[in-house]
Formats: sequence, structure tokens, C-alpha cells
Amino acid sequence: MRAATGRDWSDWFEALDTLGARNEDHKAIVALTRDRLGLTHAWWQQTVTVAYEKVRGLRAPVGETADAGFQLRAQRTVAASADAVWSWVTTHPERWLGPCKHLPLAARSSFVCLDGTEVEVRSVVPGTRLRLTWRPERFARPSTLQLTLTPKGP
Repeated sequence: MRAATGRDWSDWFEALDTLGARNEDHKAIVALTRDRLGLTHAWWQQTVTVAYEKVRGLRAPVGETADAGFQLRAQRTVAASADAVWSWVTTHPERWLGPCKHLPLAARSSFVCLDGTEVEVRSVVPGTRLRLTWRPERFARPSTLQLTLTPKGP
């Protein structure tokens, strides 16, 4: 960092604190790195600014959205056809959803699993996508689960 920018991380953060960057938005902090602290390379201006925002709690953690809370994505490739995976997902909800006896494949259908988890099926595209609202008893608010099957090419 020092070799590329002339300062190490703690020096950058201290300089930005001294200039009041904690009270500025992203664009203003970038301008401070450029105009007041002499950082000429745009990539390094962004890098320093984003790191500063993360360290000072000015930037949302990775996966957090402005309106929906946190988002998480997991992807798996399996050695099976999309039809076989869809069949397994829809006939074995207890394996991925919790202790649920069945999974109705109709939008706006609701049910409660054996452990008290409330589930609402929000949308179904047979063989492709399943979107649910899911709220275990210990959750203060529901979460959205979306499963999407994408067949791999030949």
C-alpha cells in the first residue's frame, strides 16, 4: 500500500478522519483523497475510500441491501437432470426447508412446518423456480428463499 500510494492504511484512515471524512458521502471522500490528499490514480481513490468506509462503519456489510436486509446466494452443480432435481426439491422439503410434511406448489399457499416454521409459497415456475417466504419461530421477521434451477449446457 505504501509503495503504491505513499501511505499505509492507518495513515490514510487518520488523514481522512482529520479531514472529517466520517461525515461525508462516498463521492466527497473520493474528492478528499484526490483534492486534499493528492491521490491521483482513480482506482486507488476508490480503493482507499471503500476501505475507509468499511473500517469506519460507513458502508453496509457485503450482502446487505438498502431495502431487503441481507442477501445470500449459494450455487451448486449436481450430476442430475433439472427435472430430477426439481422432483427431489419438491418431494423432499424436509431435506432443505425443515421438518415439513409437504410443499404445495401453488402461489399464495401457506403452511406451518412441524417445528412452527411458517411458509408461504409466493411463486412457482414449474421445473425452474420456487420463491417462498420462510419464518422459523425464532426469527423476528420472515426471509425470502428462492430456488432457481438452471440446466447446464451439453
